[in-house]
Amino acid sequence: MKKLALAALFVVTCIGFAQAQTTAKLGLYADPSGGLESCQATIDIFGTDSIYLYYVRGNGNDLGFGVEFKGVLSNTDAEFSPAPRWTNLITLSQGDINTGIALVSNACMGVSQAYVWLGRIAVFYGGFDISTPFTARIMEHPETGEIRITRCATGNPIDVVRGSWFVFNGICDLAVVPTSWGAIKSLYAK
Repeated sequence: MKKLALAALFVVTCIGFAQAQTTAKLGLYADPSGGLESCQATIDIFGTDSIYLYYVRGNGNDLGFGVEFKGVLSNTDAEFSPAPRWTNLITLSQGDINTGIALVSNACMGVSQAYVWLGRIAVFYGGFDISTPFTARIMEHPETGEIRITRCATGNPIDVVRGSWFVFNGICDLAVVPTSWGAIKSLYAK
């Protein structure tokens, strides 16, 4: 009976935790017209390609006056260059995409919008190996340890959102290892 009660408590806790998690994110995509399906592209030797930064609301809040994040490239032969071009929504940028940046607007940027385009980020690849995939990622700002947005509400409350990645010369599917329910249950067996 104790095991059943503990299992029920565990399930209720997991459901509550899952509901509390936001799906809002700062995402990188290949399509400037708002097609949020493509998170991969091919870049040639000494080539430059553009990726597009969006706030994707998901089950999160409307985007307010600002965002804060850092961009990271997994290949040392790649760099964010030339400098990003932010949309006309952005009235102030402070910092650098490589070391942490804050983008600010003078008005709420995303009232009732499922996604908001924030800018174009160019990636230059100066390497010789185009057979090895590499990623561009939106990561936590180093000063706060979080990817933050402000909510479009009085006082500009801060929300923490997720980041995403973009794959060059590869496929952006998540890696999934097939397994059985028995194997999963065995993780919790005592």
